[in-house]
Amino acid sequence: AESLDAPAIRMSAESKWLTGIALAATVGLAGGSTLAPLNYVPKEESGLAFLPAFGVGAMIASPLVCLIWFGYHGFVIPPLFLRETLWAGILSGTLWNLSNFCALISIPALSYSIAYPMLQCALFVAGLWGIFVFKEITGYAVLVFFVAGFILICGAVCLALSEASL
Repeated sequence: AESLDAPAIRMSAESKWLTGIALAATVGLAGGSTLAPLNYVPKEESGLAFLPAFGVGAMIASPLVCLIWFGYHGFVIPPLFLRETLWAGILSGTLWNLSNFCALISIPALSYSIAYPMLQCALFVAGLWGIFVFKEITGYAVLVFFVAGFILICGAVCLALSEASL
């Protein structure tokens, strides 16, 4: 069955890899900047007051990004399988928004420069899912992942301790 992430487009392995790298870099740039606009909102209007507007922005951007993606691929829209995927999408969106809620509470409490790097420990959790549930990496790569995860967690602990000593 054709999936949403793989429309009927033929790409070389090198093109797929380069596209993957470019899109992953975009995720890093955009995702790392997601809550930066919060610093330009008056303090009394930040935090949870920011959450509804954040949700509206996501609601507007999602269909727009899909439209651009499908337009780029000649408006070849694969079957969406809503009956099979709707529950998972709603659960994922709920978890994502819960994490945004927690981020919006933690940033004013700790400061953006302390909280946001600590929030990136989510990458470690995502990697654990990839290793133990989805079996995406095995062998030596798992060792590399855990060494990098250890460094990530040590960095988060150091950031937390640096804030505590201020």
